[in-house]
Amino acid sequence: MADSGVALAQLLEAELPVDRALKAEREAWLRASAPAGPAATTDDGPLTARDVTLAVKELLTERSVVLCEEPSNALAITSTLRMNRPGSFFSSGGSGLGWSINAAIGAKLARPDAEVIALVGDGCYVFGVPASAYWVAATYEAPMLTVIYNNSGWHSPKASTHLVHPSGAAHAADAYWVAASAGSRLADLGAAAGGAMAIRVEDRQALREALAQALACVRAGRPAVVEAMLAPTTRQSPGDRGQQAA
Repeated sequence: MADSGVALAQLLEAELPVDRALKAEREAWLRASAPAGPAATTDDGPLTARDVTLAVKELLTERSVVLCEEPSNALAITSTLRMNRPGSFFSSGGSGLGWSINAAIGAKLARPDAEVIALVGDGCYVFGVPASAYWVAATYEAPMLTVIYNNSGWHSPKASTHLVHPSGAAHAADAYWVAASAGSRLADLGAAAGGAMAIRVEDRQALREALAQALACVRAGRPAVVEAMLAPTTRQSPGDRGQQAA
């Protein structure tokens, strides 16, 4: 067993019988391929994933257990939270979606003393069947805090399309057909199904107060869902006939 960071650094420094030109080429490729870091916070415009994650980070204690299922903002979340306590951060390794809010119930049942926080995209939240999940959470007294990163659509299929066809017709018309939850009040599903506190946040100034209120609710034994409204992933509307014709 070894610390991967230490081991990789030692391998890079070791005088191994490798082709130096190929090594330099590989290092250059890795630097060019590295994903961009999380966007900087601003005081203007819609909430960003980093805004939300920084506010969540302020809530964390030694009792916190975070379950993350937000593919579009996974880098921003992990690089901002930087969880370093074993057993304090979990994510799904599977290809399906809908894991987080259900796994959060299991985490709370397994560790009743933990403060469980599920960070979830709007699509993952819907796939998790909140009408069932929050009924179970209330019935079995397993309250958790859910934070929805709501960009009103399915960002991952848009990103995949853009990777394959960066200058294609979908990009030119912003017609990715991924708009989904615009106008929906997703947090209210948890309230209707399991009596969860439901808060929808669009204002950056209200974000921290909403999260603190929600966590206090969880500590009192009741689930809470905070729906943070990010910039929409597309300007397209599913009912836009003009774009359908295009």
